Amino acid sequence: MKIALLEWSCGGGLLDAATGHASQELCAEGWQMLKSLADGLADAGMDVVVPLASMADWQTAPRAALHTAARIVDLSHLAPANFSSALHCWAEIASECDYAWVIAPEIDGLLSRILHYLRRQGHLLLNCHGDFLRNGSDKRLTASALTAAGIPHPPTTRWAQVDEAWLAAAAVPGSSAGHSQTNPQWIIKPALGAGGAEQQMVTHAQLLHMRASSAAAPATPAADWLVQPWLSGQPASCTAIVDAHGQRHWLPLLSQDFESSHWLAAPASSCPTSGLVGDGLASPTPHYVGCTYPCPALPAAAPRQLLEDTLDALGPGAYGAVGID
Repeated sequence: MKIALLEWSCGGGLLDAATGHASQELCAEGWQMLKSLADGLADAGMDVVVPLASMADWQTAPRAALHTAARIVDLSHLAPANFSSALHCWAEIASECDYAWVIAPEIDGLLSRILHYLRRQGHLLLNCHGDFLRNGSDKRLTASALTAAGIPHPPTTRWAQVDEAWLAAAAVPGSSAGHSQTNPQWIIKPALGAGGAEQQMVTHAQLLHMRASSAAAPATPAADWLVQPWLSGQPASCTAIVDAHGQRHWLPLLSQDFESSHWLAAPASSCPTSGLVGDGLASPTPHYVGCTYPCPALPAAAPRQLLEDTLDALGPGAYGAVGID
C-alpha cells in the first residue's frame, strides 16, 4: 500500500505569504508528526511518499532523519508565495497513492480547506470529515458541542460579547496562582488556531483596558477571537487512532509541557491585544513546547469514559489520528 504524507509546514505551506506565519514551535511540531508517521508506516511495510520544500534551515537540517524507505518529492523549485502550486503537487502525488494523510494546523481553517480541496479531486484521505472535523477545528464550536453534551469545558465567549456580567459569571475561584475571583487571569485566543499561536494571557484589569480600547477600533475581527478564564491544573493530551470500522485505539496519556514567555504580536496580527503590547500590557503567556511520557503528575490510566464521551459529542466523522487536550 502506498500512502502520501502531506505535511503543511514542511511540504510547501510556508511558501504562501498569507498563511506562512506559523511559529517555529508549530513548524517543529509538524515535522515531528510527519517523522513519526513516516517512520511508523515505513516500519509496517507501507510505501511512504513525502513532499518537502526547503524554505528554512530548520526544515532542511532534519531531512536525513526521515525513514530511509520514505520517498521524498522535492518541491523546492516552487516559487515563493505560491502554496496553491504546492497544493496542486499534493493532488498529483495523492493520485499516485492509495491514500493520503494530511497534517496541517487549524489556523484560519487551513486544515479544513486543504481536506475539502483534495476530497473534491476524489482522493481518499486518512483524515476526519463531516461534523467531527467542523466541530473539532473551531474552538467556539468545540466549546458549544461539549457544553451541550454536559462535558466540563472552560467558559468561552467571543471577544465582542465580553462584558462585566460575563466576566463575573466566568471567573473561577483559584483559577490561577495568586489570582482570586476578583482578580483572575484570562486567555485570549483565535477560534481557528493551533499550537497556542497568538494566544495571550492577561489580567482582569488588562482585559477591561483592551475592551475599552478596541471599542474605538471596530475593524478588529472580533468573531474570530475567544476569551476564556485561565485555569490551573496539569495539561494533558490523549490520542486515538480511529479505524475504518469506527473502532478507537487509544494511545497512552501524555502531559503537555508549556513555558511562559512575553507574547509579541506580529505586525499584521489582528489579535485584540496586538496594538497594546507597546503599552506594557504584555503578560507572560504559556506556549507549548512538547509532551512527556510517563508523567508522575498524571493518573496511570486515562479517563477513558470522558475521552469516549468527548469524541461522541463532536459528532460523526472521526477517522485516523484524533487528539484530545
